[in-house]
Amino acid sequence: MTNIDETTRTWHNANVQNQREIGLYIVKTLILLNGAGIVLLLTLLSAATSEAAFVVAVSAMQQSALGFLLGIVFALVTATSAYAVALYSNPFTGETEIPVLGNKWVEPGYFISVLGSIACFVCAVLIIISGVSPQ
Repeated sequence: MTNIDETTRTWHNANVQNQREIGLYIVKTLILLNGAGIVLLLTLLSAATSEAAFVVAVSAMQQSALGFLLGIVFALVTATSAYAVALYSNPFTGETEIPVLGNKWVEPGYFISVLGSIACFVCAVLIIISGVSPQ
């Protein structure tokens, strides 16, 4: 019985590590995308202040900056939910029992937070593109 328990515990530790790594890769990618969007805004801001052939609306820059920051927040929610799943997964039953949210929010939580971050990125890019006009 000890050998089975040790094997299950080893499998659980490997599963927890895999969940953390997957969550970390997703978060790194989402933060990279939204961080690159913020760099895009700063580039447009510096180009708009110089003698450029285009003008960027200030409201578009504000709204897109908010979109990129919300994308980063969604990425952090993804990381937190991945950590919670790894932390509260039961190695013996294979079930996840998160005390505050319950089991029904685990997979939709991943899906919603990842899609939310991607949607914030896409919306922010579309907003900034629509805010650029020729002089």
